[in-house]
Amino acid sequence: MKTKTLFRYKNHLRNLALAAAAAGSMVSSQAANVGLNWVGFTGYANGEPPGVAITDAGGAFGVALANWSNLDGSSGTATIDPSSGGELTVTWSTGGGTWVSGSTFAAFDAGENQVFRGNLYAPSNSTVGPITVTISGMDSVATGDYTLKLMAAIDGPVAGRFREAVVNGGARTFFFGAPVVGANGNSSAAVTTNLTLNGDSFSFTIAKDKAVEGGVRIRAALSGLTLNYTRVPGPVITQQPQSQTVSDSSGGSLGVSATGMEPFTYQWQFNEADLPFEVNPTLNFIGVTAGDAGQYRVKVTDSNGLFSFSSAASLIVAPAGMVLAYDPSTITSGSTDRSDYAAGIGTFFDVIPGTSIIVTDLGTVLLDSPLGTTVTVQLFNAASATVLATVTFDATDTSTPVASTPPLNLFLTTLSTPLPLGPGSYAIALYGTTPAARFVRSPIGTTINSSGAIRHVGVSYNTVAGPGVLPDTADGLFSYLAGTFNMTVSGAPVITQQPHGGTFGAGADVTLNVQAGGSQPLSYEWCKDGSPVPGAAGPTLPLDGITPLLAGNYTVKVSNSRGGPVTSDVATVTVVSAPTVDINLHAGIVVHGAVGLHYRVEYRTALDPPNAWQLLQDIPSLPTATYTVFDPTPATQPKRFYRAVLVP
Repeated sequence: MKTKTLFRYKNHLRNLALAAAAAGSMVSSQAANVGLNWVGFTGYANGEPPGVAITDAGGAFGVALANWSNLDGSSGTATIDPSSGGELTVTWSTGGGTWVSGSTFAAFDAGENQVFRGNLYAPSNSTVGPITVTISGMDSVATGDYTLKLMAAIDGPVAGRFREAVVNGGARTFFFGAPVVGANGNSSAAVTTNLTLNGDSFSFTIAKDKAVEGGVRIRAALSGLTLNYTRVPGPVITQQPQSQTVSDSSGGSLGVSATGMEPFTYQWQFNEADLPFEVNPTLNFIGVTAGDAGQYRVKVTDSNGLFSFSSAASLIVAPAGMVLAYDPSTITSGSTDRSDYAAGIGTFFDVIPGTSIIVTDLGTVLLDSPLGTTVTVQLFNAASATVLATVTFDATDTSTPVASTPPLNLFLTTLSTPLPLGPGSYAIALYGTTPAARFVRSPIGTTINSSGAIRHVGVSYNTVAGPGVLPDTADGLFSYLAGTFNMTVSGAPVITQQPHGGTFGAGADVTLNVQAGGSQPLSYEWCKDGSPVPGAAGPTLPLDGITPLLAGNYTVKVSNSRGGPVTSDVATVTVVSAPTVDINLHAGIVVHGAVGLHYRVEYRTALDPPNAWQLLQDIPSLPTATYTVFDPTPATQPKRFYRAVLVP
């Protein structure tokens, strides 16, 4: 039983993708890496937009997405838990400098450009700086030497000009040389020469006063860094804890398996804080409440004192009733400031792994009631940009007051069919017509309450397609309360991507795929023409060397402890036989004549009448003295006779 105690939340900054990524079945000889990306902080200077977190599926600079951590602030300390095992502590400071957005470079992949959109900087013409970074805990993640690469540069008066950083090995201070010029002749961002460093902890400094351009000292900037190393032979997590949804007041469990130097010790954590007495490979829950919803992981330590963290599993507590996905606590006294827009805004949110939700009502919270305009609310699948549901409100609609300051008005419309949403990214877009609806202004950080089932990920301008045009970024320092919805947290299985069939040639390798979400683990049962396919119990169905016997209508049933089965759409597989060929010979008639004269080549099937000669080919002007005419009728016919005649 989990002891219900209040724990202090350790505000460790880490990549959200890392929390969802499995450590993988790695061995000690494998190379590993981490990437750190400074993305900005709340209260950034001069209205600069925030930096961009790494989101590319392939990561950036050779580091996979799951191994990037996004750091926030001009100074701070963050604990990083690499998926390879161990734990790093990163401390950085600009000595009073701030953060600004950086340049992007067309020659780079999107991930690399993302790294450079966001920089710590220390102006070299002031007392601010330099930039210092300390990384400790290397003995827990790496054996032998490890290599550091910096995405660091001098940002000068010439837009987009970055300089390569080189290191003074003794002082571990970086200086900056000549601009780095790409193959296209344009200055481009540079990665430093690899550095091999040793020790459990190391520090480096980026000097602030080592470059002058146009007589002006310019600033040093640090966008990101990567560490490459050989991982320590610590425990390898072979079975990760699985995110799941449980009902309020019910129970459940999380488990982990590992290989390595036994015996192992275990320490479970809740939101990265240790849970006293939870030191077994299985964590059991009894009588859960909303306060138990959150992120759980376990630290596995071997007999040598080396350790690895499991990936984080979400425990979602499903309330008995509906949840309104709107958090009035974000409304502050400053929210009386109202702005008129001819359109609206898009609020993005994620349904997290291990659950599903069912949207029952869709609407909005506004200042005005009755409305002086028409307001449209749309729910989108953010990945495919497809509209899932649309509701419209006008002056004839009534609202429900929301207790807040200032008073707000809740508009909701019940959907004709409840809408299930599995894990994934979605958006709510709110649109008005002229004259515009008035939207409530609230600070950045608007959240959505949902008992842990969904996570608010941000507000977007001009990026959500719909019936209106989203407002520009003139108010980029603010977000807005946009669409609202009622939902129930189910955790039941939901198919998020249907399998697709097709027509295939015999012998082809075909794979049917389905994507589904809900409380883990999910079970799958594939069927062909209504009958189960033996052994087909995963999200993919391989049909290798397909034959006509495998043609048919395929479906898959998905189940879990929270519900199901749900059956996919039919995927029809059609198999066509390989084509055959016949080889036919054709007669070639060689005409000998005078170049430029008019000839006819004729044929008949018998020499005696009444078979008349028939035209095979007319040659108005013989191109060469020897000219070949082919009979298109195959030579397999019984017989034919040919002649060439001069046309007068």
